[in-house]
Amino acid sequence: MAIVDAATSPAQEVRADWRPWLACGLAVLSATSYLVTMVLPYYAAGLPSRDSLYLYEADAQWPYTSAAGPLVHLLSLWALAIAPVLSLAVAGWSACRLWITRSQPAARSVLWTAMLVSCATFGWFTTPLSADLVGWMLD
Repeated sequence: MAIVDAATSPAQEVRADWRPWLACGLAVLSATSYLVTMVLPYYAAGLPSRDSLYLYEADAQWPYTSAAGPLVHLLSLWALAIAPVLSLAVAGWSACRLWITRSQPAARSVLWTAMLVSCATFGWFTTPLSADLVGWMLD
């Protein structure tokens, strides 16, 4: 058995895994796009109830009429078309990666964050208020 000096042993390159951070970023982007484009106009307009929701145009409310209006319109496309599917995909991918890396507890906090944010976002899509806000946006 030979003693290997640490200075002469070849250094192993350790690369950080960027995929959990990408999943977490996409989950946060999906949640943020939904909040900014649908929930924020609803509460900023001070609507008394969901019954009076269709009396107002969604794109005539505050975030859409501000200087960031074109960006908010792009985010609304993301929130309506991509965010529900992406939230489900990120939750499934994060759950799979959590199962694969169950013996490495150090690198799992970002995966837990991505999975919890995407599950909360997808869960919000199934609520009655969400259905009313999507109908309000599409009206």
